[in-house]
Parts: sequence; structure tokens; C-alpha cells
Amino acid sequence: PPFLLPATVEVQTSTGGAAALFNLLTASPVDNPLRWADQIIFALPPQLFGIAVDAIRTMRLRWERGFAQVIVAGPLPCGLGICRVCQIETRHGWQRCCIEGPVFDLRDLRLPGL
Repeated sequence: PPFLLPATVEVQTSTGGAAALFNLLTASPVDNPLRWADQIIFALPPQLFGIAVDAIRTMRLRWERGFAQVIVAGPLPCGLGICRVCQIETRHGWQRCCIEGPVFDLRDLRLPGL
């Protein structure tokens, strides 16, 4: 829960799907968290990863490794990596969310069309 985080951590949430995420990420260039944040962590369904990538590329001059982390939500039937149902493609090959994740650097994910 956000109240357990230090006061220096800002939490912004959105439950309105792609449109709400787009509005949050393309807010005023001056106060947009993508401009001033040291790190940003997304908890999104995979179909919205592309919106986050586009917003970061638009708002930041440089996108350093480790700036944007994403929690990949998906099925984790065995939790041991044996079934490989939870695999996601990254720049380092296929990775299992239950073993190597579920948090990945957004830059490392291979997304269709990006």
C-alpha cells in the first residue's frame, strides 16, 4: 500500500484503461512524471506496454536502463518455471515471469511493432 512508502515516493494510479493511462502519461510536459521522475514502475496489462514505451520516448531525451520497470501480470500456473506458460520475450531471450520476473526493465521487453 502507498502509505507504507517513504514520503519522497510519489504514487499515481489510474484505473481507466488505455485512455486514462494515455492522459496520465501525456499530461503537461512541465509536470509530467516521465520528465522529472528518477524511476517509474508500471503495473499494466501487456497490451498497454506500447503506450508506456511511446510516452517515454516522447517525453525523455534519454531513456536510461532501469528508469522504467514493469510488473508483468499473467498466468503463473506452476510457480516453478517448469511449465513455461508465463514466458515473455525479452532482448535476452525468453524469460519466465515466475522465475526471472515478474518485474522487468521495460526497455528489455520485445513488444510487437516496437
